[in-house]
Formats: sequence, C-alpha cells, structure tokens
Amino acid sequence: MHEKLLRLCFFAERCVILEVNKIRQPPGCSKGVNEIMKEYAFGIDLGGTTAKIGLFTTAGALLEKWEVPTDTSNAGEHILENLAAAIMGKMQEKAIPAEQVEGVGIGVPGPVLDSSVVPIVCANLGGWGQRNVSAQLSGLLDGLKVLVGNDANVAALGEIWMGAAKGCRSAVMVTLGTGVGGGVIVNGKVIDGSHGAGGEIGHITVNRHETATCGCGKHGCLEQYSSATGVVRCMKKLLDENPDIPCTLRGIDFAAKDVFDAARNGDALAAREVDEMTDTLGMALASIAATTDPEMFMIGGGVARAGEVLFDPLREHYKTYAFKSCRETPIVAATLGNDAAFLTKLPQNPVGDAAFNELRRYGVDTSRILRGGTRLGIYFFEKGSDIRPTSVLYDRAGSALAEAETSEFDWETLLSGIDIFFFSGVTPAISPSAEQAVFDALKYCHTHGITVICDLNYRAKMWSREKAQSVMKELMQYVDLCIANDEDFEATLGIHAFDGDMAHGIDQIETYRQGMQKIQELYPNCKAVASVLRNLKTAEDGEWMGIYLKDGHFYESPIHTVHSLEAVGAGDAFAGALIHSLVHQFSPQKLIDFSITASVMKLMIQHDFNLVSEEEILHIMKTGETNVIR
Repeated sequence: MHEKLLRLCFFAERCVILEVNKIRQPPGCSKGVNEIMKEYAFGIDLGGTTAKIGLFTTAGALLEKWEVPTDTSNAGEHILENLAAAIMGKMQEKAIPAEQVEGVGIGVPGPVLDSSVVPIVCANLGGWGQRNVSAQLSGLLDGLKVLVGNDANVAALGEIWMGAAKGCRSAVMVTLGTGVGGGVIVNGKVIDGSHGAGGEIGHITVNRHETATCGCGKHGCLEQYSSATGVVRCMKKLLDENPDIPCTLRGIDFAAKDVFDAARNGDALAAREVDEMTDTLGMALASIAATTDPEMFMIGGGVARAGEVLFDPLREHYKTYAFKSCRETPIVAATLGNDAAFLTKLPQNPVGDAAFNELRRYGVDTSRILRGGTRLGIYFFEKGSDIRPTSVLYDRAGSALAEAETSEFDWETLLSGIDIFFFSGVTPAISPSAEQAVFDALKYCHTHGITVICDLNYRAKMWSREKAQSVMKELMQYVDLCIANDEDFEATLGIHAFDGDMAHGIDQIETYRQGMQKIQELYPNCKAVASVLRNLKTAEDGEWMGIYLKDGHFYESPIHTVHSLEAVGAGDAFAGALIHSLVHQFSPQKLIDFSITASVMKLMIQHDFNLVSEEEILHIMKTGETNVIR
C-alpha cells in the first residue's frame, strides 16, 4: 500500500486513503512523481454496520459526507455494488465528471495486500472478503482508480499526520467498534506484515480458556472482550452469573454505550464489566508496547466515546502490566473523531473563498455553508496593552449572512445527522433575518432531539440590551446548555449577577452562582449553565476560572493566573472545549477544568484559532500548573 503515492483524508472515527500528488505526504508514504491534480476524490470507511463515505477535494478538504448501511447478507455480496451506487449517485447529483475524480480510497476492517486484495474473510462483514477489492470496485465505477487499506492502519497514519500523534514517529492506533482493529507505525512506517495482517491486535489471544468462538474462528481473542459487541457479550454473561446482584441493565436490551453509562452512574455490576474489559485491553496494550515501544497509544472508534470511564481505568491497568520503560506511554483519544460543521452564508467571491478554505484547512465540514451575496462581514481588532483596553469594531451590515433570506435555510437538510447545535448571541444580532433563522433552527432542534448550546455572548456594539433581552429570552426556551459570562446575565436575560467591575469578577462568585440558578429556574429546559469568571488587572494580566452548574451541583475550576499575548477567542475556546468534553462524556469537574484550561491557553496564541491539542490541555490539568506564567 505504501509504495504508492497516498494522502489521507479524514471523517468520523477513521480515515481513508486517496491517491494524489506528492505535496505534503503523510509519514510512511514514499516519494513519487507528480501527477496532474484533479479536483475530487472519494473516501470510504467500511464498517460492520455502516459505510461512511466522504467527498473530498484532492487537497484533502471534506466537502460532504454521508452513510449507507453495510449489507452483510449473503456473505456481503452487495457491499461493493452499494458503495459504487452511492458514489455514482453523488457524482450525478453534483454533476462531477469522472475526468475530475482522482480516485476512491477505501478502508476495510481486515488485512490488505498491495493496496488491492483482501486475502481473508473479514470477521465483522458477514463472510465478505477474499477478493481484489480494488479491481472489483473499480470495475463497478467505470474504471475509476481504487486503493484499499486496512482501516486501522490508515487511521494510525492519519493521527500521526494530522491528529493526536502529530509529530510522533512511532504510535499505535486501536479502534474499538464492532470489532477491534489496530494500526502500528514504527519509525514512520506502517507495519503491514508479509500477509497484510500487521496490526491485527483484535485477534491477539488474551484468554486461552475461552470456549466461545470469535468471528475469525479462533477462541479468546481481544475482540471478544474489548469491542462493542464484546462488552455486550461479557455484560450479559455477568448478569447471568450474578442473578442476585441488582443492575439497571437487567431485563432490557442494551448496547456497549449503556454499559459504560451505567458504570458512570454507579452501577456496581456494570462497573465490574468495565474494569474487566479495560484490564484485558490494558494487558494487550502492555504486550504491544513491549514489542513496538510506541510514543503513544491512540484509542478511536465508537467505544472510545465513553470517555474517562474507559480511559481512566485503562491507563491504570496498562501501567500494572507494562514493562517499566513503557509505563508512562500516553493513552489518548484519537483526535480525528470530532466532526464539526460550520453553518453560515459566504459571498461567492475570492474573499468568501478565502474564508471557506480557511475552515477546510482545519478539517471543518463546509458542506452546509450557503454561498451568495456580495460581501463578507468582518471585524477590526485593536490589541490592548497595560491600562489601555482592547477595542473591536464590527462591520457586518450588508454581509451575505445578514441579507440571507430565511427560506434559504432548509433545516431538515442542514441539520441532518447533527447531534449538537451551537450558536452565540452574535448571530441573531446580525440582522432580523438571521434572528429568524436562529429561531427556526432551534425549533427544529427541539422537535428532533438535537442538543442546543448557547453562548449568550452579548455585544453592545451590535444591539441594545432591550433588543437582546427581547430576543434571547425567547430563544432560551429551546436551549439545553447555556454559557453566560460577566455582563451576559443582565444584558441578555435581565438577571443581575455581575456589577461590571472586571477587576473583581472572581470575587463575585456567589452572585454568579445565584445568577446561574436563576437561569435554570426561568428556563427549565436548560439542564446546565457554565461561566467564565475573571479578575482582570490590566488588558494583559489577570486571573481566570470556570464554574459549571449541573444537576443542582456547582463545579469550580482552579484559578489560572495568566499573561495574555492576545485576548481574543478565549470565549470561543472555552465553548469548543466544553462541547468536546460533552461529546467525550467528561465528568462535570473534568469538563469545567478542561474548558477553562483551553480558554486560558488560547490567550497565549495570536489570531482566531485555538491551535492546542487535547494532550497539551490535559498536561496543564495534570501538573496543576495553574500559574502558566513562565
């Protein structure tokens, strides 16, 4: 696979391989000759339940993604036909000629030889396999180029290239889904092995006494214990063996997620299963570490979304089994698993293109962005220093979004497949049509079970307090989680919580608590409230902390003493980290600690984007270095 010229494109939990030119090759890919750059490429992540398909530019930007069910009936004979139909259908829909398609990359849950051949039956695809996937799928696609790779191997490459292991030379990727996959990279090279089975860690034998048969035909494979199906199997066995122990999962159908949720909520039997599962996985990782000595383990797949209830015991069990030199090897969540889409309207001109491409650069889904209008709304930022405050001038009148008609927003399409919808108070302040669009979006979310998160984010230069309150009080009826900072309470909701003295925000923490409780009292749909509190001495120096109200309990972060390089984007970083924490099911305390740490780290970075990794944030939290002045 890696003798050819490859590039990795990412979506969902995994990545897929695409053939392109030699610019910015990922590690493990050999050099090759330049080819004519075409405009489009497709990537497929073939899983046991669904196949995730992405339409990309050949520069690696994700344009659109969708899913099709994986039909495993009749030994999966229709799998490739369905994938081909999905791709051809998208090409027809988008009027993409074959001449503009570089090719198709597909990641499969099994060994792969020569970027083409799956030599054995894939355990989780109903008997599918033993075929030249490249040749067969290419034939169904009228000759389009097709490259094939093991899903975990290419995921590992992706994480080293752009994800959690960026900068590492050696790392191991573990995918915990329907099965357990693995990708091993040593000195920048993927370990394929002579039979394409390198990295098949799911089929390491971890219990030689097991009588149940794994999908591969063996007994006692890691996959039987640490996959989603393995967790359910083992949990059912525990329930049968312990009929007298109460358990919230007894007598119901449940999935792996339910087991981890039950453990998180204090169910003793579910916690026992999680402990046994992580013990087995930790032992397997320790064995792998003794063989490959990676710089990092990355855990991806659906099971990894369990968050700290999985990772905390896994790290402890790993240390118990690991060779001394390898005990501190980090075990982290794969970072390419958070999907984020940006929704706005941009002008169809070079300025709009620049904004569009800047989002693509960071892997943001831009397929839901509307195009049209004449100009891009902008703001001018003047950095403050010492006793002179920062100044911001907004220039958004007449922007494409401000003048967009509400009829342009087809919410059923735009919000398809969305779990969380985030907006700030800036958006409805832009124009009456933007205000109505937000109303319509929130009503759709409320009806369809989509979580709504709102950063009240009052901007006095954009609208008055009276107008903000008339709008935000109505919008809050649909909000599930609210972020309210400083003057946001009073300016947008008429709730007094802050006297305006930025030098003593933290000192007013009791009034913040009362304000947060008042929000939940007035808006019962709001399940949680978060705030950033500050004691600002100058435009550059101050103290920052976070507070979070959830289920009637307050969770407070440590106080960070900071010297700001640039005080812009810290609130956005806080919101982004909070959403990340929710997606990965952090505990409330970890959520607020993580969110405020991400926020203050943004103060050390110029410009709009918070370019820090989860690992950097967790390091600050772990070391307790709340004073980040060096």
